Amino acid sequence: MTPYHILRKAVLERRPVRATYRGHPREFCPYALGTKGDRQHCLAYQFGGRSTSGPITRGSPANWRCFDVGALSEVALQEGAWVAAPNWDPKQVCVDAIDVMVTPP
Repeated sequence: MTPYHILRKAVLERRPVRATYRGHPREFCPYALGTKGDRQHCLAYQFGGRSTSGPITRGSPANWRCFDVGALSEVALQEGAWVAAPNWDPKQVCVDAIDVMVTPP
């Protein structure tokens, strides 16, 4: 499976993912997947690993990330609980043409 297909499965099944992005290990839950321009993008809530934008504090509303799917490697589904912050907004700007998206509660 390609990284895109793994992320798509994760969105549909609400399963966390681990991957490497720009040299940093990441643990996240993907919320929206599709394209922005001609690139595949994924809006995700990162709950573990490292980030260039600072420390990851589980539950923080600042952990939303916009990943260029082409820059993700070692993408794998994980077992575990779905993680999010209360500020999930389906009117996000990471993905223009949405393929799949988590429905807000």
